[in-house]
Amino acid sequence: MSSLYEQDSAETLELIRQAQNGNQDAFAALYHRYEPLIASQCRRFAQTLSHTDLEDLISEAGLAFLNAVRNFRTGEDSRVTFGRYAQICIQKRLISYLRHQRKQGGIVQLDADEMAELPAGEDSDPASRILEQEQYAILHQLMEQVLSNREKE
Repeated sequence: MSSLYEQDSAETLELIRQAQNGNQDAFAALYHRYEPLIASQCRRFAQTLSHTDLEDLISEAGLAFLNAVRNFRTGEDSRVTFGRYAQICIQKRLISYLRHQRKQGGIVQLDADEMAELPAGEDSDPASRILEQEQYAILHQLMEQVLSNREKE
């Protein structure tokens, strides 16, 4: 994985385009390429979580990455690299997840800066929740295909 701020390579942009058109192999290649980014974002927020909550956090990060791939604009007018875009998407999604957990009576605490980054009312749209469930199913299927048995444990 290159720096989050370096220009995206032509290969990366082509993988994104292919993944956006439904190519699961392209998505798997992107996922492997950006797995260190996904893991680092999970570690950033995982210090006080149980094992079960950590698994949920990793799933949320994977969904955020899937959304980042689907929504990234690969045109020449793009002012941000894919890595930075994915990082922001993952951070926002994890903050939203932790905020939701806290509202549900969990013991997860967010600091004021993290709370300020999150837009209000993000969880209120039922259609978004259904879409997320569908995306989770797709991501789960892709992860089953891509991950080794050891990574699945």
